[in-house]
Amino acid sequence: MTAAGYDDPARRDQREATIPLRKLGVAEDVANAILFLIGPHAGHISGIDILVDGGMSNMLMPASGGGTGQKRQN
Repeated sequence: MTAAGYDDPARRDQREATIPLRKLGVAEDVANAILFLIGPHAGHISGIDILVDGGMSNMLMPASGGGTGQKRQN
């Protein structure tokens, strides 16, 4: 969905409610993951997928062992 699609607060709230972290991701979220990976604290990390998706993959991939498939309780 495009940014214009989230101009409607009700639509945005509805979408955010489906995301485990309860917020839409922004470009800075991906940039922060990249900065971590190129920084000194990730010096021993190799060959891993880092999903920057607010927890959506955890909900969508229960059969693969990638998550529980359970919605977050408030």
